[in-house]
Amino acid sequence: NVLIEDSYFNTGDDCVAVKSGRGDDGRRVGIASTDVVVRRCTMHAGHGGFVVGSEIAGGVRNVYSEDCDWDSPDLRYGVRIKSNRRWGGHAEGIYVRNIRIERVRQAAVRV
Repeated sequence: NVLIEDSYFNTGDDCVAVKSGRGDDGRRVGIASTDVVVRRCTMHAGHGGFVVGSEIAGGVRNVYSEDCDWDSPDLRYGVRIKSNRRWGGHAEGIYVRNIRIERVRQAAVRV
């Protein structure tokens, strides 16, 4: 269980990235990242504001982002869900609500 709230991110990489291991090691350990809440955060510069992956071989479940502000031409994506064929993985129960996106460089959502 993870709670991230009332934070400001200006990273140059993914602001918040939920991961659970990659490749054979991630599958062998097999522990999912579950019950993650990100709320009342501001994402400024980075590849993605709220990102699931790409290293999710153990799985990701029940991840929430709510009441956040994403506004910067230096932020590529608001929400991004990504994986890699070699590393594998699965994601379920990804919830995003009450997000204010003013500006992003490429797309508000990318899967």
